[in-house]
Amino acid sequence: MSDELLFQDEPDDLLFQQQDEPDIDLAPAKPPWTLLVVDDEESVHQVTRLALRDLTYDGRPLSILSAYSAAEARTILLDTPGIAVILLDVVMETEHAGLELARFIRQDLGNQDVRLVLRTGQPGQAPEMSVISSYDINDYKDKTELTAQKLYTLLLACLRSYRDIEILHQSRLGLQNVMEIARQIFRTQNYPSFIKSSLSHLVDLLNVDHNIVYLFEAQAYEVSDQGYRLSQLKPQEKLMEEQAEDSISEPLLDLLQRCRQQRENIYDQERVCIFCHGYHRELMFVLKSPRELTDLDRNLVELLSDNLNIALENIDLNEKLQQSQRDVIYRVTELVETHSKEGGSHVHRVALYSELLARLAGLDEDEVDMIKRSAPLHDLGKIGIPDRVLKKPGRLDEEEWEIMKRHSELGYQMLSGSGLPLLDQGAIISLSHHEHWDGTGYPKGLKGEQIPMVGRITSLADVYDALGSGRCYKEVWSNSAIVAYIEARSGSDFDPTLVRLFRDNIDQFLAIKDRLGDEDSTDDHPIAV
Repeated sequence: MSDELLFQDEPDDLLFQQQDEPDIDLAPAKPPWTLLVVDDEESVHQVTRLALRDLTYDGRPLSILSAYSAAEARTILLDTPGIAVILLDVVMETEHAGLELARFIRQDLGNQDVRLVLRTGQPGQAPEMSVISSYDINDYKDKTELTAQKLYTLLLACLRSYRDIEILHQSRLGLQNVMEIARQIFRTQNYPSFIKSSLSHLVDLLNVDHNIVYLFEAQAYEVSDQGYRLSQLKPQEKLMEEQAEDSISEPLLDLLQRCRQQRENIYDQERVCIFCHGYHRELMFVLKSPRELTDLDRNLVELLSDNLNIALENIDLNEKLQQSQRDVIYRVTELVETHSKEGGSHVHRVALYSELLARLAGLDEDEVDMIKRSAPLHDLGKIGIPDRVLKKPGRLDEEEWEIMKRHSELGYQMLSGSGLPLLDQGAIISLSHHEHWDGTGYPKGLKGEQIPMVGRITSLADVYDALGSGRCYKEVWSNSAIVAYIEARSGSDFDPTLVRLFRDNIDQFLAIKDRLGDEDSTDDHPIAV
């Protein structure tokens, strides 16, 4: 097909004529549209490039790839994702090479997005209606029809269609991201984790275009009596920085105040302020964007912000529930103190020893806090032990010892089944803190790692404090004697790893003991609950 036929009756200046389609300037790093020209005539490639060399749509230029056979086009398609439009000749190495390539694209590659335009100089060999209905072609052109003006218009229409398809994909992906982000945020159990997770996911949410990754800056401002407390996520980092408010620029302060007063999200040039509130907290997330936010971006932000509010309300409710549990535990441990006077400071020291040992063992902070709160319940079952046994001055006989051993299961029965995490873990601790590493403990005779970690930790903490405290039936042991006793029973009574951690950090245990001796047993809330 000659150049004259391809651009029949069109003056040369149409090749360079300014088009009416407006350009929108976006970020300069945004990639070009990709056009693949598949034709076995070199002149077709040259004239197509000439006609479209100045085409720009939606702020993005056009990049043109050339293939001179269907086989070469298959290789390019396999190696090049994101091709927007294909101008495809029908007759190349075979009479139906173009049609076979079209079937390969739609069926074998499963690519329904790329816009396929058949160009042929022999329309009689492939009737238009039959081709479009059988091969999922978007348009069919006789090469004699494609003047420079029409080719330009055709490409704009194809790019607009491809862009709309990509927006639909991005919308679906954005909705999927919102759902997944919401699930992850709802899993957070405490306020700091909620802030960190929300900051990270807000940044990820707006990178729905896989062609380019934008570096958003995210900050969170918690409203307090002193002003705003700042937490921020820096570009390219997943680390949260917390600092007291020093100074906030006037524009940013105005944005925060408007967002708080209006209690709604504010979109202000390059910044977005998201208002988030729980039952007793107010929080604003501020996103600084390197590009103008699209309608899709705003819709996704609005959808996610609704979920953030629900998640924060849940965290506030969860904290209230946890505080209620802590109050219950404190009241229950008071019962232990009333029933067994020498048990007062003991349960609180065991809590702090268990907290320390759990942290040394590498448990995460939520688990460390949980064991600190639940360890005081380890001897709750002693409420059910008769005073003649519990307060007997001297060694217990065999029958009395069997009665005393029942306190583990009694405590478990009192605490289990509540559905409250702290009480449920207290039940586990009560049942397992007298099990021995070698299987000789009670009540179940568990061995090694069959014993829950919280039970192993509390067991060591309990023995350490019991031996170092005066009782009606024993004298106080020296610290060196206690350490020697525990080390001698490493691998029999106690987890060897925990014994090593205890021995290597004995100074920290002694600091707790010095701070919270038996003389402090009447203090209110010896540990913060």
